[in-house]
Amino acid sequence: MCVKKEGKNAEITCEENDCLENLKKKNVHSVGTKDPVEWLSSVQEPLLVTDYGIPPPEEFDPRFDETRIVSPIRNQGQCGSSWAVSVADVISDRLSLQMNSNITLSAQQFIDCIDEEPQCAPGNPADAWNYATIAKLMSEERYPWTGLNDQCQVSTRQCQDENCHLNKLYSVNNVVHLSSHHVDLMYEILFKGSVQATMRVGKDFTLYNSGIYKCPKNSSSIGYHSVRIVGWSETDDGEQFWIAANSWGTEWGENGYFKIAKGINECDIESYVLAANVRKIQTDEIETPIAEFDKTFDNNKNNITNNYCSQLFDYKNCCDGLDGNCSVQYENKFCYCDNMCSNEPGHPFECCPDYKTHCERDDALTNPSVIIPQSSEDNVPSVLTKIRLMETQPFIKFMEFKSQVDDKNLPEEYIIPEKYLPQITGKWADESWAVTAVDVVSNRLSMKHLLDQPVVISAQQLVSCSKIFRLTEGQPKDAWIFMEQHNMVDDDCYPWTGDSNKCEFYIKENYLVRCQQSSILQRPKLYQIGRAYRVPDNENDIMNEIINFGSVQATMQVYQDFMNYKNGIYNQPKDAEFIGFLSVTIIGWGEESNEKFWIAANSWGTSWGENGYFKIARGINACGIENYVIGVEV
Repeated sequence: MCVKKEGKNAEITCEENDCLENLKKKNVHSVGTKDPVEWLSSVQEPLLVTDYGIPPPEEFDPRFDETRIVSPIRNQGQCGSSWAVSVADVISDRLSLQMNSNITLSAQQFIDCIDEEPQCAPGNPADAWNYATIAKLMSEERYPWTGLNDQCQVSTRQCQDENCHLNKLYSVNNVVHLSSHHVDLMYEILFKGSVQATMRVGKDFTLYNSGIYKCPKNSSSIGYHSVRIVGWSETDDGEQFWIAANSWGTEWGENGYFKIAKGINECDIESYVLAANVRKIQTDEIETPIAEFDKTFDNNKNNITNNYCSQLFDYKNCCDGLDGNCSVQYENKFCYCDNMCSNEPGHPFECCPDYKTHCERDDALTNPSVIIPQSSEDNVPSVLTKIRLMETQPFIKFMEFKSQVDDKNLPEEYIIPEKYLPQITGKWADESWAVTAVDVVSNRLSMKHLLDQPVVISAQQLVSCSKIFRLTEGQPKDAWIFMEQHNMVDDDCYPWTGDSNKCEFYIKENYLVRCQQSSILQRPKLYQIGRAYRVPDNENDIMNEIINFGSVQATMQVYQDFMNYKNGIYNQPKDAEFIGFLSVTIIGWGEESNEKFWIAANSWGTSWGENGYFKIARGINACGIENYVIGVEV
């Protein structure tokens, strides 16, 4: 139990008398961070923190603030892992602040899944942050600390029930190298949480006991070390200092913490400060330690033909191409559930035991193509275009519902501002899940920021670059999961082609990008999308969502006669043939002759329907259009 003595010069002590017993021990502490010269250039250039208009307080110590949760001190032992431990703790602090819940992330996951050195050698903080932007980070409880560099113990399986949204997986975005000005750092810590700092250390630092540490002038450096700055204060004499958490256990320093001079870049501690925005991930996957899979497989050895591809995919719906996400652990190795696998001797990608019975499918089982005409009005040849609809209803149970404010004064008719309407072209309908998602994001970004020139997010980036992350043909969930976890560019940088080709777009170091029609690296505008959520399936909630935040994505049942829609209010036919599912964008509502309707944009070109738009009965869940409505935070 830690207690704080009175006064600005107070030190933190423990009720026990052996808090500083480390002075009597000859512990050898590992520093464990590579020279910043090797990695700093891979992080976005320093950003100035917003001036909040009020001066930061003279002292701020979140350990004694009931509204804050600070991650406990860890002991990295002889593993040179401060680069990983400090990142895990900073993300944990920020998640705890954001979610008002005590969250401790696994530091071992960073070491196992990034570090290629066999002896927990010094690592690279930038690698840890960049890994956190693409990985699904697990808790300490699910992936506990070992202090050793081992095999990455993470595997993935599909979640298939309504409790998917309870998965405790986390990620970050917008990693930045913060301004070295101490006031900017104070604002960042005060409003967003602790930050990671990398500092030079000398031998005397390992013997630190208490007081304000300063780098001795004549002491040689033993390397770089990453720590977590959690707050600041000053002495009665006005000497300012940072409050920082080390990772050498609670017996070191002031119960695991230390003070270091603030505002003078002592030991370079203000030069190499990194942080990021944090978030809980919504996903339909469960990230699970491999050990838990081993138990599952051991318990089912007598039934191996039903326990591999079948646990990942629906029947006859496995991967089309080679993909790491299509693999399952099998007898201390991996087997695959895609059409690139083979059981021929020496082939590197062995098929799972149940691949043939579960995955191989006859083309006759796939959804038949539907043919509709395209017109030269869309600047495309007047030919027949094949449209493939989604075969299954959207799986969005993992998304949380957003509570709505009941506005009883909704107008009888409404449509989003004309300049923010979707840009309807001859986009392929089998990508409606992607086209409608980016239409919603583009509309909401433009409306939120009142843009004179609306932004158009790239649908092609979503279609091509999400392929390696999805297990089947595209679904609405694939669009929202991908956009939440990846920076997006606009249509000018990655223009629409309508092809489901390979991803030819990568965000490189310093957020440089080679846009599709350019031969040079540049820094375009990058858009980060927030959490997607379900809108309750009743008309008032959907109307409230549209009028307050912008258009929504809806997925509806499609019947054969819908292909020939021209005008009027469409309703679900009694005897027409059901042919699949389609995602559309609801942009407003209206009423004609006492018949209520939604106004929606399709993605079949302007020659279809009312210049690409259609009306459909409102308030009666026509064609299930009110069942699967999605909004997003931007």
